[in-house]
Amino acid sequence: MPEETPVTVDQSQAEDITLEENYNNQALVLQKRVGELVIVDVVTFNTMTSIETTAKDNVKAITAHMDGPIKEAHSRHKKLTQLRNDIVSPHTDVAKAARRKCIAYSEEQKKIAAAEARKQAEILRQKEEDERIEAAKKLEDEGKTEQATQVLEAPAMPAPAIPVEPTVSVKGAREIWSAEITDPKAMFQAFGSGKATMPELTEDQLSQLCTVLKLHDLARALKSNLDAMVSGLHAAERIV
Repeated sequence: MPEETPVTVDQSQAEDITLEENYNNQALVLQKRVGELVIVDVVTFNTMTSIETTAKDNVKAITAHMDGPIKEAHSRHKKLTQLRNDIVSPHTDVAKAARRKCIAYSEEQKKIAAAEARKQAEILRQKEEDERIEAAKKLEDEGKTEQATQVLEAPAMPAPAIPVEPTVSVKGAREIWSAEITDPKAMFQAFGSGKATMPELTEDQLSQLCTVLKLHDLARALKSNLDAMVSGLHAAERIV
């Protein structure tokens, strides 16, 4: 087996070890004496007072011995910490600047992707509208005027969202999606509840409404496609 390298200590460490052992031994003796001693007369009273004095003197001696090295260590710690911060600071600034630019580019790509998703959704909506008109025309030609009218007046279903992924994303960035009500009346109409008259709502009330209706969950699920699927709602995104 390889020979173990002996652990070496300098003189000050050796002194501290000896000091610790000495005072630990004294503490054990004093603890035992103070626990066993019962004050029954002046002699035992004076003995207990002597134990108290010895313990207090030990506290002063230990504190005096350790305060100097503690202050030196604290001062060195402060200097090393400042030195580390000075060295690290420019690198941290570079990382932050690079991240800001990456996030800005990523956000721009997401906007482009969202615009493409809206474009695709509009194409599908127009296709569905054309098919309805064509179906109504066919019914009209067959003399089924009432059915043709029903087809034309039937509410159009929202076009299915077509997710379009951005070309890049920021590594380590976290997306936070939340819903913003831009038009309450249009939103309730989109959800099939447009008969009620909507009062004017403050921004705080609209925010509370998003929470109550769990619209933030909808925004997290649909992300940028929410705008195209539900009128009056906007999916707001933050990257942190």
